[in-house]
Amino acid sequence: MKKTRTVIIGAGGIARHHLKGILQTPRRASVVALVEPHNGSAEAAIGMVVEAGRKAPIRTASWKEFLKSDVKADTALICTPHNLHYQNVRDALKAGLDVLVEKPMVITTGDALRLKRLAARSTGILSIAFNGSHSPGIRKARELIAAGRIGEIIAVNAYIHQRWIKGFSDSWRLKPEISGGGFLFDTGSHMVNTTLDLVDDDVREMLVRWNHHGAPVELNAAIAGSTKGGILFTMLGVGENIQCKSQITVFGTRGQIQTCAWGKFLRMKTNERNDFKDVKLKLGVPVWDTFLQTRDGKLDNPCPVDKGVRFARFMDLARKSAESGEVVRAR
Repeated sequence: MKKTRTVIIGAGGIARHHLKGILQTPRRASVVALVEPHNGSAEAAIGMVVEAGRKAPIRTASWKEFLKSDVKADTALICTPHNLHYQNVRDALKAGLDVLVEKPMVITTGDALRLKRLAARSTGILSIAFNGSHSPGIRKARELIAAGRIGEIIAVNAYIHQRWIKGFSDSWRLKPEISGGGFLFDTGSHMVNTTLDLVDDDVREMLVRWNHHGAPVELNAAIAGSTKGGILFTMLGVGENIQCKSQITVFGTRGQIQTCAWGKFLRMKTNERNDFKDVKLKLGVPVWDTFLQTRDGKLDNPCPVDKGVRFARFMDLARKSAESGEVVRAR
């Protein structure tokens, strides 16, 4: 297995989270370059690499500067603000790199469709870092549902909450031209993506109510809708709360499955058992690890470009409903 040479674009907190996973796979991956204009973030990331006993990566202030350099890379980990994702992913794919991009893939459906067309022509892999899609727990849940263990899916209820507004009060996340949206578009996107993974069906219609409470982006959102196959769903995202927690319950005709937006746990109960029982599996697998398995051909891409398009379309419907106050239907 050839070691993967990785360039990290953006060295903020989420990039350093992924970096921990990279440093746990020294025989499979190395960080050869870091693209970060801010000294503090760059120094923190480089310090992690050096402290792990690895060679310090070169640092450039811009992505264009890296592309002009002589440094060779095989993969790109993109952790920049949301409005930069499209250009970063486009350039990385054109450079022949495999790409792992933080969620959401892009801000607009138009950009999502453009990346889909580019990815279809590219030799590189494009995977989105939605933890749920990469989680063995969510993959197992999908297998159990497909095998009919809880019968026919009737409905799904999901919630996610976080002390989001306090934690990011001075962040670019509150600038809609950079972030693309508020709590639902950011942390809440994990709930949306995992819920849609579990139902494995397209949205038919939805009604959304959300509020800003003086912020420039939405903070709290309540969603009710149905899929084209008739599955009912409700979602609640609260960005003015405590902690960072989530739960998703799938209701079938013969049982229930419970998990969370990130696939951190999985439990099930059926007609034969009244109480939830934990499903035994390997949890806590870093997204980086499943990305490497995808590159090695051991795993189908768990979060390809189509899921980025799916989320962008979902948010288009959500905005339209929230702004109009009416039920909206997908075309």
